[in-house]
Amino acid sequence: MKILNIASIIPLPKLHRENDIILLVQKNLSNQFNIEFRILKYLPYVPGFIAKRRERWEQFLFLKKMGGITIQNQVVIFYSWLVLPTSNFWVNWALLPINELFFKKRVLKSFASLEKVDLILSQNIFPDSIVAYWLNRAYSIPYVINLRILNSQWRLFKNLPIVKNVIRNSSAVYTHSPSIHNLVKSGMDAKLILHPLDEEYFTQAEKGTDKLEFLSVCRLLKLKNLDMVLNALANLKSKGFCFEYKIIGDGAEMENLRGLIKDLGIDDCVHLEGFLPKEDVINSYKSAHVFIMPSYPETLGRVFLEAAAAGCLCIGHENTGIDGLFEHKKSALFVNRNTIEDNLEHVMNKFLNGALNIYQKESRQVVEKLTWENIGKDYQELFKKALSSV
Repeated sequence: MKILNIASIIPLPKLHRENDIILLVQKNLSNQFNIEFRILKYLPYVPGFIAKRRERWEQFLFLKKMGGITIQNQVVIFYSWLVLPTSNFWVNWALLPINELFFKKRVLKSFASLEKVDLILSQNIFPDSIVAYWLNRAYSIPYVINLRILNSQWRLFKNLPIVKNVIRNSSAVYTHSPSIHNLVKSGMDAKLILHPLDEEYFTQAEKGTDKLEFLSVCRLLKLKNLDMVLNALANLKSKGFCFEYKIIGDGAEMENLRGLIKDLGIDDCVHLEGFLPKEDVINSYKSAHVFIMPSYPETLGRVFLEAAAAGCLCIGHENTGIDGLFEHKKSALFVNRNTIEDNLEHVMNKFLNGALNIYQKESRQVVEKLTWENIGKDYQELFKKALSSV
């Protein structure tokens, strides 16, 4: 089987670190089911005369001129897409007619030169699934939609003609996100396929009993809401609770967090580790008791699943991410800015009473079946459904 994967989220050289889960899934499916993948990714259109003003723009232009590259032994083909420096859906939607004309003049011709494709995957409604829809109209190739990201205005823009056509003409829909699945399942037949986990995350390491260890692993962005965690922990420290908190990752908020940690007087028990390799992250999961990342919004958060596999209690933001897959005060805790301190105090008391392991066992049970073999079978079933609908 030959699959074209239209994916905006692909790690590219000399640009900020991007999630590589799409590449990992493709590699496993290729090995498991002998599927041949190619990736079609858009790059923002950057005129040559302004590209040199920013290193990022210059890299976009350089990659586009190459036409395509190989990343982790997988072929990625580029096409241009006119975007403005905003994630606002309505701004991008207003540019859609221009992008459609440009796509039909430039990209459709180059697509015809590719080898025959049996199925198209698309990783977002905009622009990936719209491009999949155009290719379907031109070449009658079935396509599957992954609802990876939906913004707060989904209930409004799902009724736009182009969005309705894209969804109506798809052969199957799936999502990695429990919160997105709960949002759309009443209106469409969407399958939930969670991210699989490498075997090395499923550890049985003994965790320490002297001090409660918190852990966050993420890009340091405002939406991760780590300031919520730091303020709550500072208040609990003033009440006499002892803990260690390790934050792994880098990003735009690094210096702000460093300053907040110092101002709160918790720099003796909170440690900014920066970016660490996979092996060190896994070792940190093994030792931590609680994984916390109250980010909002959050499509899923693969790190939650990794941490749960290593026996961590997970704490996330309510109504997003893994909320709906895990159950509050049974296999995880879900908080907001008003409830985080009470929930962390609850966790600390459970640790002191020796009862935290009940949560940890429940958390691990949720993810036990998320192996590459099991998730691979879910994808194979999805592909067969899509192809049989033609």
